[in-house]
Amino acid sequence: MKFTSKLMIALALTLVLSLVSLSVWAAPSPQGTVPLIPVTGGTIQINLLCGCEDDPVVTRFSDPKKEVGPAPTGFDFLSDTFKLENVCDIEICYPYPENYQAQKGQIFMWDAVNEAWGLTDSTIYGEPKQICTVVKKSTGNIYSLITSDKIKSLETPSKVTLCGCSADDTVTNVEDPKTTVGAAPAGLTILTNATKVECSAACEVKVCYPYTEENKSKDGQIYKWEETNNAWGIVASTIDEDNEQICTVVKSSLGGAFTLIGN
Repeated sequence: MKFTSKLMIALALTLVLSLVSLSVWAAPSPQGTVPLIPVTGGTIQINLLCGCEDDPVVTRFSDPKKEVGPAPTGFDFLSDTFKLENVCDIEICYPYPENYQAQKGQIFMWDAVNEAWGLTDSTIYGEPKQICTVVKKSTGNIYSLITSDKIKSLETPSKVTLCGCSADDTVTNVEDPKTTVGAAPAGLTILTNATKVECSAACEVKVCYPYTEENKSKDGQIYKWEETNNAWGIVASTIDEDNEQICTVVKSSLGGAFTLIGN
């Protein structure tokens, strides 16, 4: 599963017609965040991946049931529906507040061949929470946030970006890392679940954690499990310009276990 994010763009949406083409702008900061822009009760954020410089064409559907196709039987649309064209590898994110979680909202993609909505491989992370899916280079994909019978997305405390990696790579949430991986260094405490990244070939791995007030007060820092020393070791990290995330980038990496540790 890939979660790369080199550039980030936000949508400028003009609701003049019931079906409107939208424009997006790219922000050059690789670790900054772009505010979500509300659109008639729903939002979407698009992140360009691995230095992608394409200029996506984004279209919003005001009535997806009629303009695309009805939601799966028994389910309902929760937010805006978008068609993406002229895209390289990108990440689509919807905000995931408690009411969306309660309705088990999941990101679906329209299958034009079978004329039906199908679940995507998505991830829930961050504070406030987002639900995101990675879109490989293609044209004409249509995405929507729809209720479901259960939450099928991976929930992880961190946002993981894999650039130049294999489609077979995996990201796993590790509960109780003190027991399943190893205890924090003396005098310190593990602040969150761990994230295990497994890459089949060396690539660039970026891991970001929400830098909440609690994490700041405890001087939370990112650590990586060192197999040779059988201990957690602190890694070089950067706090983004909005002071919302703390991130580390490991180049030519096969992955490993990461977590946030503080006082």
